[in-house]
Amino acid sequence: LEAANQDAAVERLSESVSSLNLKGLRCNAALAPQSYSILLSEVPKVPEDELRDAMRWRIKDLSPVPVDQAVVDVFRLPEDAGSVGKGMAFTVVAQKQAIQSLVELVDAAGLKINAIDVPELCLRNIADLFSQPSRSIVMARLLEEGSHITAICQGNIYLNRNFAFRYTGGAIASEKAESLTLELQRSVDYIQHQMRQPAPSHIFLLGNGLRRGDIPESLDASFAADVGVLDMADCLPVPAGIDATTLGKCSVALGAALRDLVPAGVFNSKKGGES
Repeated sequence: LEAANQDAAVERLSESVSSLNLKGLRCNAALAPQSYSILLSEVPKVPEDELRDAMRWRIKDLSPVPVDQAVVDVFRLPEDAGSVGKGMAFTVVAQKQAIQSLVELVDAAGLKINAIDVPELCLRNIADLFSQPSRSIVMARLLEEGSHITAICQGNIYLNRNFAFRYTGGAIASEKAESLTLELQRSVDYIQHQMRQPAPSHIFLLGNGLRRGDIPESLDASFAADVGVLDMADCLPVPAGIDATTLGKCSVALGAALRDLVPAGVFNSKKGGES
């Protein structure tokens, strides 16, 4: 559903909720990329129930928004992530206003919020459908404002990094493909040699209507892993008539819908917390 502003979004979503008889159902939502940040930092030695508050103050000088205007949650880096993973955690810093706007949108459309996640954890949920116990999976989300790489193994996020690759749609030119290949290679090398994780079985690309034909063959030839555009039809039953471009735009939403099948999300209203 496309909408020019919040009011239009409420109208479009309300129409769909009504026509599909979804009114009153609980739903999961994902934050937009510009409304949150993920920071990696050392975990202080505090009881687990005090960890979120402790991390809030630990990252206050690194946060892109004042911590008193943010919702903060934490998920730990796995202990088996080499020397990098010991005592480290990812801290999600989300703008309170962005979360409030999302809750208001859902409420106004006649749905109820179950949980709010970040896209990286939505992609983690999708990776779980493709995962092999002895291999990792790399997801690269290519967007106009910048791109993100997330590496997942056995349901855990080991690497999350931003990089300066701007993708506005269409075929990826050869010179841009070289830059993308370098960034992907850096990430693959890091998770293998620094984090001691297995080589990826798949490298999935998605974002801005990316299609299979938009990726040059040289990109796939640069890796032992299979490199391709994430296609949800490869792992979920998809009704006839939904084209690949639309399906790609809905990948993060589908990952959010899979949330309750995979543990350890963030901003879960079932936990209480701040959401």
